Amino acid sequence: MRIFRTVGGAVVLVVAGPSPLGVRLDPPAAGDETILNAFLRPDGEHLLIQFLDQVATTARAFTVPVAGPATAAILLADETPGGCTAFAADLTPDSTRLLYAGFCPPGSVFTQLWSVPATGPATAAVSLAGSFTTGGTVQGLAISPDSQRVVFSADRLVDERIDLWSVPILGPAAALVQLHPSLVTNGDVKNSFRISPDSTRVAYIADQISDERFFPYSVPIAGPSTEAVTLYQGILMTGGDALDLAFTPDSARVVFRMDLAVDQRFDLYWAPADGSAAQSRITNRGSNPAPERSVAFRWYVHPDGERVLYQFDEFAALDERGIGEQRLVGPYIADARLNGVPVAGGKVTFFELFPDGAGLVYRADEIVDEKFELFTADLRRFGDGFEEGSTAAWPDLP
Repeated sequence: MRIFRTVGGAVVLVVAGPSPLGVRLDPPAAGDETILNAFLRPDGEHLLIQFLDQVATTARAFTVPVAGPATAAILLADETPGGCTAFAADLTPDSTRLLYAGFCPPGSVFTQLWSVPATGPATAAVSLAGSFTTGGTVQGLAISPDSQRVVFSADRLVDERIDLWSVPILGPAAALVQLHPSLVTNGDVKNSFRISPDSTRVAYIADQISDERFFPYSVPIAGPSTEAVTLYQGILMTGGDALDLAFTPDSARVVFRMDLAVDQRFDLYWAPADGSAAQSRITNRGSNPAPERSVAFRWYVHPDGERVLYQFDEFAALDERGIGEQRLVGPYIADARLNGVPVAGGKVTFFELFPDGAGLVYRADEIVDEKFELFTADLRRFGDGFEEGSTAAWPDLP
């Protein structure tokens, strides 16, 4: 089957067969409403449809079975208290609830957060964030993989001070907990926080103890803030800051990017997610590269949890000429290079891992400057059964 949006805004289900049939899924629009967006629930059983009336500044969200009919649509979100406009934010991974935001006057800022059963009704919605200070707004949010909690960053208590919060997806707002200890004056939590794959912890970056010095931390997803732990140990050089982070697939480690060794040369480090041991540097361990050879913003933890793949600057800041690989434990003698050496002026503009981790694809003007082409790199390694001559346990070909 296929679901698409027509020019007129109708959502239609096309059933494959000798005579494909179109079934209209969207309920009747009201006033000057048009369909803003529509997306499938994770379980594929229902479609979420968001209406927006730009004239009246109103919005509604409906759910409808993918097989239709439109008359089976159920209203999930409408205007919220205070004259706020409801916008769908995300569905839980288990497809049981919809998370939506209230954009409220004055200024149409994101100052309400609601959860409602994915099958409705709209009247069953519960508030998750409570009230906000004047000027406060939600900055970022995520739902835990087990669909049990919502984590969000917001200047909820003090305008312009971004804190990190956690609340059960079922509410109530009274169960809201702040995940970090009190911040230093002018301190903030960055929006780069991550929830562990097993839904037990949250890793975040904040200038928690010194203004404008951003370090990585980890805390249980339900708190308390007193159990937040730092993910770095030792003496820090002047100007060192963490930029972003990610959990390994087993949730045991956090990998973060930080200029701990050389100011403005960003490396990847890993530390136990519970902060029980000091961090270990992953990149640039095999040699002493120039300060400009820095890990760029695009990097991944491999699905096997044993390696990182990253873009790096080779000769100058932001030249983004290379893609590297290194192991977290038992490192290669030197970081492996995965792309060909670009011509003068050439760079890698994008790369992404294959879903099974067997390879990656990247875009670069590697051969002719300004002529961008697609390339692949094989990430497979000798696997179990090699000595016996069996490749059954190896990943599929890229």
